[in-house]
Amino acid sequence: MKSIRQNASGFRLLVAQDHQQWARDEGLVDSKGFEEAIARARPVAGGRGPNWIFERPDSREQIRVRPCRRGGVMAGWIGDRSLSSARVFREFSTWTTLRDQGISLPPPVLAVSRRRGLFWRSAFASIERREAKDGLDFLATSPTEARLRATCAGFARALREFHDAGAIHGDLHVRNILIDSAGIDDEREAPRCTLIDLDRTRIVGSISPRQRVRELLRFRRSLEKAGHGRFATKRYQALVLSAYCAGDRALRRSLLRWSRLEALRIHRHRIAWRLGRLSPLG
Repeated sequence: MKSIRQNASGFRLLVAQDHQQWARDEGLVDSKGFEEAIARARPVAGGRGPNWIFERPDSREQIRVRPCRRGGVMAGWIGDRSLSSARVFREFSTWTTLRDQGISLPPPVLAVSRRRGLFWRSAFASIERREAKDGLDFLATSPTEARLRATCAGFARALREFHDAGAIHGDLHVRNILIDSAGIDDEREAPRCTLIDLDRTRIVGSISPRQRVRELLRFRRSLEKAGHGRFATKRYQALVLSAYCAGDRALRRSLLRWSRLEALRIHRHRIAWRLGRLSPLG
């Protein structure tokens, strides 16, 4: 995919070709213009803080800008600050590579990083899917049991496709799933599910059963951390596992074997959650 690059002192920008003129019209091609444009954009909820929505006047598209905030125990102190600008540009490359392999992802728009003192502050933008809800917003709609079961299947198939493409998401939590039921009238039909926020994603080729289990359990932990532990019961886990394995008995046996060992990690994470709440911004 062709793109334009801007690499000035303290400001780095990569824009997909289809959105070059829009970026220039919005004034996004230098640090001051970027900050002014963000101030004009509409803030919306995101995974770890506000995102911003731009309306494209020349089309019906919306563009979502997501700051690259960090997770973990230090998230409240670090926010979107980093010692390097490289991570967001790796995400842009990863996103493009997976789309080229047929993985369902919204088109990427830009990656940007601005230097502030010792740190870089980065953001990633992609086309917004208007009808889609992230996992947390989806659960807030009080979906029926039939819809929940279908969504478990849709999520599991999307994750299996992602893994079979040789990609480890690395930050699989409930806000990083887009669920799109537009045009689906039968609640028993699986919605379109998409994994997003790929700043920790690695394309490694072959994904082992242990790595697959770690991703599944990471998602389970995120449900518990978000206060939705009732959706992480053995019943829902079984639904996800069945759809993920799609009849592959050998894979199912391997995943069950590793899940018993990897489940111990959730106890360590509960301690980290408690520490994270002590941070000034947590």
